[in-house]
Amino acid sequence: MAGGQIPLRIPRGHKFAKLELISIGEMTLRNRILMAPMDTGYDEPGGYVSERSIAYYAARARGGVGMITVEGACVDYPEGSLGGGLNIDDDKYLPSLSKLD
Repeated sequence: MAGGQIPLRIPRGHKFAKLELISIGEMTLRNRILMAPMDTGYDEPGGYVSERSIAYYAARARGGVGMITVEGACVDYPEGSLGGGLNIDDDKYLPSLSKLD
């Protein structure tokens, strides 16, 4: 196949069934492909979610990922901070974090 592309016409029950719908509790995912957490460095100063972060995760969702695990986040600032990244140690971050939903 040209360019190393893999066709996505997979019959139900095939060993690549990970591309089928899956339900976890009340949540249904379009497939079983999970994006592991990766530090992007796209956060705003102070640990808030940025528009660039939102665009980054939205692009991965449009690309076909069934579930995205966002990057690591500081849960005990300043002791737990590594000098950057998302913060989730205070309710003031909730409006910013909710944009990732």
